Amino acid sequence: MFKSWLKYYLSLALLIVLTLRSVILRRGKADEYLGLRVRVAADLLLRLPGQLLQRFSIRRRRVVHDREIARWIARP
Repeated sequence: MFKSWLKYYLSLALLIVLTLRSVILRRGKADEYLGLRVRVAADLLLRLPGQLLQRFSIRRRRVVHDREIARWIARP
């Protein structure tokens, strides 16, 4: 889960850097969806602590162990 979050924010940072470089060097225009992507990323970052707490509380209450679920999925 943390790898996917990290990849998302790294890709967003790369997009921001490339867009700023493009605008500064006047080789292109800013991506019209960049502002939207930044707002979504900020919203996700603000909601992350609550989501993690909720996830950990759900994981604590589990009745069936992860190995058992993996075994069910692996059955043909």
